[in-house]
Amino acid sequence: EHEALQAERRQLAAAYEQAQRQASDSIMDDIGKMQSVAQLKRDSRALKESKQEASRLQRRIDALEKESKKAQSLSAALQRERDEAREKSQRLAVKLKGLENRQQLLEEELRKAQEARGAGEGRGGADVWKAKVMRMRGELARLEKENQRLRNLRK
Repeated sequence: EHEALQAERRQLAAAYEQAQRQASDSIMDDIGKMQSVAQLKRDSRALKESKQEASRLQRRIDALEKESKKAQSLSAALQRERDEAREKSQRLAVKLKGLENRQQLLEEELRKAQEARGAGEGRGGADVWKAKVMRMRGELARLEKENQRLRNLRK
């Protein structure tokens, strides 16, 4: 009977050790699962934060692209205005040159008229030349004013 009790005691000790190992393994599995769940929660939070950051960055990129397009549009408009101003300046320069040439011709004509008047081409001729000189002086004054206005526009 003593041996039977010893055998039963060994069986119970073995069963106890096995139950203890199984409980320990189960506890370790539970700890591992809890750690995995905690890691999953941390990973989930990190993923959520990353998505929020990506969304914020995408909105910023969209805003910058919109600003870039606006800046390109303004740049193109400014370039068109510069081109138009350059063309207008060139047209005014041509017109100014033409007026300066016309002014030189009139000054030359006026000089000739004054010389002819001084040469004394008779009384009737003097009145005609006097009227012509007055017209030329008026046109010359008008051209000088126009030249000045065009110079001011070019500045």
